[in-house]
Amino acid sequence: MKGHPVKAIVDSGASVSIITLPIVKQLRLQMSPADGSSIVAVDQAKKKVLGFVQGAPLTIADARVPVDLMVIDAPRAALLVGTDWLRRYSADLLFSKKKLVFESRG
Repeated sequence: MKGHPVKAIVDSGASVSIITLPIVKQLRLQMSPADGSSIVAVDQAKKKVLGFVQGAPLTIADARVPVDLMVIDAPRAALLVGTDWLRRYSADLLFSKKKLVFESRG
């Protein structure tokens, strides 16, 4: 992302894609204001959405695949790719082959 390697977690159980504030700050991503929404995290804790990053410049191998992200505050840096991104790029998780196959648009 923006020329920096960031480990992304693909979560087929998450309906949205999420990034934590430490990565947003580190990469100096442009964040739009929050709308008062919140999400329920993996640990079942409710997290306030701090803002949104629209079209974050995600690159996988040589494919540019922008992602819209909700920003939350968490102590650990994390980028979670949810089903919104998986649907957008017609992605398939091939568990037996440990592969993610998707359609790049450009």
